[in-house]
Amino acid sequence: MMLLKKFSQEFQKISRLQISANNLLNWLMQKKSSALNSEPDFVMDGFRAELFNAYNLYLKGERHKTIVLKKFFVPRNIKFRSIQNLARKFTKNSKYFMDVIVHGSVATSEVVDNWSDVDILAIIKKDIFENQAKFLSLRKFLISAEYEIYKFDPYQHHGIQFISEDDLRFYPEYFLPIEVLKHGKTLIKNSKIDFFIRNSTIEKEQRFYSIARLLYEAVETGALKHHAQNGVYLKDNFENKKDNFYQLKYFMSLVLLLPSLFLELVDKSVYKKHSFDKIKNYFNKEDLEIVNKCEEARRLFSNLKIKKNEIPKGVINILGNNYFKRATRLVDKMVKRHKNIKHP
Repeated sequence: MMLLKKFSQEFQKISRLQISANNLLNWLMQKKSSALNSEPDFVMDGFRAELFNAYNLYLKGERHKTIVLKKFFVPRNIKFRSIQNLARKFTKNSKYFMDVIVHGSVATSEVVDNWSDVDILAIIKKDIFENQAKFLSLRKFLISAEYEIYKFDPYQHHGIQFISEDDLRFYPEYFLPIEVLKHGKTLIKNSKIDFFIRNSTIEKEQRFYSIARLLYEAVETGALKHHAQNGVYLKDNFENKKDNFYQLKYFMSLVLLLPSLFLELVDKSVYKKHSFDKIKNYFNKEDLEIVNKCEEARRLFSNLKIKKNEIPKGVINILGNNYFKRATRLVDKMVKRHKNIKHP
């Protein structure tokens, strides 16, 4: 909380407004908000107006960064057919977007079957929020497009990520680090994007410590109470291994994200793939045991045949039991190091 003193009250208020507006935008533009489909148009227009008003209040970030993106040429094979469909859909509806960026392993052609998901950031043009008809039309398109990413990976944990064009002038790397985006590709056309970056240390800390709390609670309760499927959470020691692959994949993703989240707090943002080497500057092999086990298990995924939602025996053998407690051992060390390292 002491970090709040570094920023003006205006900065703090608008930063909080930006995060809540972005949460609302991402909820509205995904199928999870489908309950609103039966509501009259004025309900949706109220959300549109709230977003429009919020975006007009944003300040300008203090650090300017430009990235140049080349168009993503989708491999022509059956595995990527859903990505081909997405690229065609976004190109056809490009009037709604400043850009649509695919990033992560799909963009860098490092896909691991049964593990890699589709990471997409869609930047919505500012004029969409000025017009109810455009806003409703965009929402309808995006909810239909979202199904394509689950064809690529049925066990994907998140949908398309959305920001507004206005977010670029007050951009928090809490959304996505520039280091990640510069490895991305555009689904629409070659492009250049200007970011005016604001400090988002507070949000980054809150995210790291929320994940820490989630893992601590998992140790206490024996279940990771996030991303349930059909009401089932991941339990410790593979207790419900017959119906837990989706949930285990989420846990492993969290563990493999910890190095990059820690580094952005004590050093600087780093591309996730590079974080596994850089984190060794702070922790030894024993400290990173759970990360290394998750990475070893992840490499096995391309050879797996997933039966419904069952965790394969090979993954169980590599990862081992008591995975929640082992993850919190690393979190304990990260929290201690964070508190003793001067902020960047």
